[in-house]
Amino acid sequence: KIEQLYFTILHRVRASLSNNARAHREVLDDLNEKLADKLFVNFSLFQSLPDVWGIQQLFPVMPIENLTQPLTQRAIIQDITCDSDGQIREYVEGAGIETSLPIPEYKHGEQYHIAMFMVGAYQEILGDLHNLFGDTDSVHVELNDEGYVLTNAIKGDSVKDVLKFVDYDSAILADNFAYQVNKLDVSTQCKEGYLAELNAGLEGYTYFED
Repeated sequence: KIEQLYFTILHRVRASLSNNARAHREVLDDLNEKLADKLFVNFSLFQSLPDVWGIQQLFPVMPIENLTQPLTQRAIIQDITCDSDGQIREYVEGAGIETSLPIPEYKHGEQYHIAMFMVGAYQEILGDLHNLFGDTDSVHVELNDEGYVLTNAIKGDSVKDVLKFVDYDSAILADNFAYQVNKLDVSTQCKEGYLAELNAGLEGYTYFED
């Protein structure tokens, strides 16, 4: 109850302040950071935005979903690695640099995309296989008089691809797994299911899939 009271007070204090008042901005920044939600995004900071971690480079970040909705929440973007440094701690905003990102209300189960701009091939070249997250799917966007066209879709790394980078042979892993499965006292159908699950995992993406 004390914690609930504490956060209720913080919310009420924040609501009484104005971002247009220069004297309020430092307090607002502190409150926004304390009240921000963690937004886990399906990517690896160390693979896709290594300069954010390495030299605290700022890239424009914004939601590209529900843009007609008011920005009622603040969020701190967290990647899906197990590293506490996999977090974007500063965001470009109209008034300057903020420690959290304004976003529309997030509703559980809805598709929600975040865009990170001005990244380019340099970040991709610098990116590493931290936690064995590989290259992401990519596509070229070509602008024309009618809008845009998506071309050159390139599939990201599979689990099998990433294992090869660290000198693990997926065929040997699969054979060893099959040997252990065949010793189990379960039905043939169950064994086949285990093997199919492993093979699907090896061929699958290193990030979450729908």
